[in-house]
Amino acid sequence: MNDPIETDIDLYQLSMLKAWYENNMHNNKAIMECFCRKLPGSRKFFLACGIGRIVDYLQNLKFTDKVIEFFCNELKSKIPHDNFKEYLKNINFAKEIKVFAPEEGDIIFANEPIVQLIGPIGLLEYVEKRILSIINSDVRRASKYARIVLAAKGKPVIEMGGRREHEGVSVDAARASYIAGFASTSNALAKYKYNIPMTGTQAHAFIMSFEGNELAAFNSWARVYENSTYLIDTYDVYDGLEHALKADPNLGAIRLDSGDLYGQATNIKRRLNKGDHCNAKIIATNDLNEYKIAALEEKGAPIDIYGVGTDGIITSDTPSIGAVYKLVEIYNNPVCKLSADSGKTTLPGRKQVWRHYAQFTNKLVMTNDIIDLHSTPIKATEICRPLLKEYRLDIVYDKKAVVQKAREKFAQVLTEMPEYLKLVPVDPKNEQPVTYPVDMSNQLAKLKQELIIKYKTSSA
Repeated sequence: MNDPIETDIDLYQLSMLKAWYENNMHNNKAIMECFCRKLPGSRKFFLACGIGRIVDYLQNLKFTDKVIEFFCNELKSKIPHDNFKEYLKNINFAKEIKVFAPEEGDIIFANEPIVQLIGPIGLLEYVEKRILSIINSDVRRASKYARIVLAAKGKPVIEMGGRREHEGVSVDAARASYIAGFASTSNALAKYKYNIPMTGTQAHAFIMSFEGNELAAFNSWARVYENSTYLIDTYDVYDGLEHALKADPNLGAIRLDSGDLYGQATNIKRRLNKGDHCNAKIIATNDLNEYKIAALEEKGAPIDIYGVGTDGIITSDTPSIGAVYKLVEIYNNPVCKLSADSGKTTLPGRKQVWRHYAQFTNKLVMTNDIIDLHSTPIKATEICRPLLKEYRLDIVYDKKAVVQKAREKFAQVLTEMPEYLKLVPVDPKNEQPVTYPVDMSNQLAKLKQELIIKYKTSSA
């Protein structure tokens, strides 16, 4: 099997495709939407991320003979697979499916479509797992990274968390961090694949390999690299600083990775300024997150660059954003799912989200969103724009350009966001439960209520 992406599904996706096919329903036009029902308490917005990866997945998805044989051998059915095999062999996902989504780098809120797919119901269901996997992973991390960028208040942040997750995740996490505004990553594959700036220092192992002689370690490093960064906390940070300055008077930066980052940075900054090394940067790492960075910034810590690893890629405060993938239209008829839990009743029909703005001084600021039916005739204006756009699958996209454009988009959106969405406290206990206004249009609310009455009546 050449590409495991073809079999990375849950069994029911294949079972449903087979059942629809044998009942001649597999090509019925449908619309499915991926969205999150609510924002976690520590998130005031989600950053749209992963759309480019979804487009790439759909453009390259196909069934090989080996995969078809595997599927049909595993799928138990009363009906022989001969015709089904031929059907699978001739599927072209890129020609059959249309993709609509916000621009990568835009922000989204609860119940707003993150991805909207239009096409044959059998194929839309088949891709469910990968769509959800990408969205639940990329949006979750990008939204965390965005908060870290906000906490850093314009100072560069380095992504360095790849070793804390599955090896297949690290490059996608680096991609998400760069879109969110991180300055660089330690991940070489992210540089190669997406042209994300790459940076790195040294590990304690290099210094320890000189058996306690830190100065010898730094001298050896300086023989190879100039204007480099020195990790000075292997033994004693202040001795480490002196050793680094002696080995390389023109060093580019020092890195602190343990202890009292504020106190150490303050003392080290005085020493650098006193010795005419004021251009040397101070990099701080050590299990940082948005709250710790906000606290350091509030104190006025003379830290120039932050490095974030574990908490960025793991998102321990929000291990899941709960993105779901639901059918909203079939045979051109809107549908919705009912639930005893009102929060799980879905919104019917193909939708568009309209973002509204108000003019403040010299800029437009977001005021509210309205989720409406796609068919509602609304004209875009300077103070009202639609969020969902089509991503054509018949176009070959430059992955590096896609990432750069998404990064620029989020930088622009940051200038349009109201300030209350950007606040990051120094303590998670002080998170304020503010909510950006997102409403249903009258037409959508009316349709939802009509369907609820219809379903309850028909099932009585």
